[in-house]
Amino acid sequence: MIAVKETKNYSMFKSIKGNRSKNTLHLSRLKKSMEEHQLISPIIVNENYEVIDGQHRLAVCSELRLPVYYIVVHGYGLNEVHRLNQNTSNWSYKAFIDGYASMGFKPYIQINEFMKETKLGIGPSLYLLAGYTGQSQADKLKRGELKEVNLERARTIYNWISKLEEKLPNINFRRRGVMSTFVHLYNNTEFDIDQFVSKMILRQGFWYDCSNAKQYLDLVEDIYNYKSRNKVNLRY
Repeated sequence: MIAVKETKNYSMFKSIKGNRSKNTLHLSRLKKSMEEHQLISPIIVNENYEVIDGQHRLAVCSELRLPVYYIVVHGYGLNEVHRLNQNTSNWSYKAFIDGYASMGFKPYIQINEFMKETKLGIGPSLYLLAGYTGQSQADKLKRGELKEVNLERARTIYNWISKLEEKLPNINFRRRGVMSTFVHLYNNTEFDIDQFVSKMILRQGFWYDCSNAKQYLDLVEDIYNYKSRNKVNLRY
């Protein structure tokens, strides 16, 4: 039978190499809860007192000078850390955004404001605001490490989409590839959205769903330059 032990010797515990960094939001929520009432929820350590599960609880106990309840399981290592993390219920992206926004983190407040304004989902909003696409970027957002967002760009592109949808309601301009194309065009001073809308009205029958952003960019350029004497290079 594994015994639950208790200590206030916080320095006896060690971090295991390769574990996730601590999450600011989780620490804040956990601290508030434990200040009100500490439940007996033991951390798990191996025979070297490396923390397998419970690094956030240990950090809060140390800060509040509360007793740490722990159990020692011989042979546990990084593999068990990963298994425990996989089996733990994950918060949604929205929960992380709401949490950091409530703590006053400006970029997260701006994400919520933009989503409220536009009614766009989390994925498209994050892409327009911060270019979030990969898992490493998503993990950065969850850790509260998002430092800034491009609110002006996101609002501008959303207005472009709205103009197009008003005139061409049967075409989906919210596909990832289309948005990626607009992010690229945002920095092109030769691109004029009103000209593109007028050309799209004329050439809407030539629009089709592409498989990637490069194809969309080629398509947009072809339509944009339709019957124009001075061709504009939108690809670079």
